[in-house]
Amino acid sequence: MRIAVLSDVHANFLALDAVYADMQAQRIDETVFLGDLVMTGPRPGECYSLLERMKPAVWIQGNTDNWLEEIDESFVPKDEKEAFQKSLNDYAAEALGKAQKENLIGKPISQDAVFGSVHFTFCHGTPTSFSRGLDLRLDLDELDSIAESCGAAVVCCGHTHTRLFMRHGNMSVCNFGSVSLPSGDDGRMARYGIIEIRGSGSMGFECRDIAYDIDAFFADMTDSGYPGLEFVRKKYGYAIHSSLEKTDRTA
Repeated sequence: MRIAVLSDVHANFLALDAVYADMQAQRIDETVFLGDLVMTGPRPGECYSLLERMKPAVWIQGNTDNWLEEIDESFVPKDEKEAFQKSLNDYAAEALGKAQKENLIGKPISQDAVFGSVHFTFCHGTPTSFSRGLDLRLDLDELDSIAESCGAAVVCCGHTHTRLFMRHGNMSVCNFGSVSLPSGDDGRMARYGIIEIRGSGSMGFECRDIAYDIDAFFADMTDSGYPGLEFVRKKYGYAIHSSLEKTDRTA
């Protein structure tokens, strides 16, 4: 069995579409999505429709998906950061239909599933929080608590946008990074992963780096008047000229 694991799309349709095209050639049996489908990208509706077409066996809610519920009509920003978040949320909420919005905020923050004979816990951040990352900064007591509470052989997470593979006791943790906005290096590719469960019960973890048209991505944000353009530009180290030509990343 081969399971495709995607996380942190952030409304980057071109990246998600490139990942989907790659998946078609990878003999994928099941698809898992670990949250943050929307915000910080210009195409939330298109990303929702494409993910729905993938028919994921597991679909988790991420912290930015939850903005659709948290930032409602009564929300009054307290500072510039909250005002910026509201502008991204307003853009996404307008692009999504009512049913799509309600479906996103109704997704679980974690879900257990058995594939083959392997017990997985899928989550965005940790099994109990979509806003707290599961990474090497967690102390041993907290890792012990996660391992004891979920009881899974493998905890598969996203949120940090950074790849991580580790073992803690009998628990394996995997994070394949993000489809959009990669963190921790200068990478600009769309990232996802494949977990292969073999007949013996052993597993293989494959990281996939997929190129896509990043110039077209920034052109789309520019043409659509997307309010998060400057934020995303800084994340990618992308210099926008009047011609929208890509320049080398600067220090």
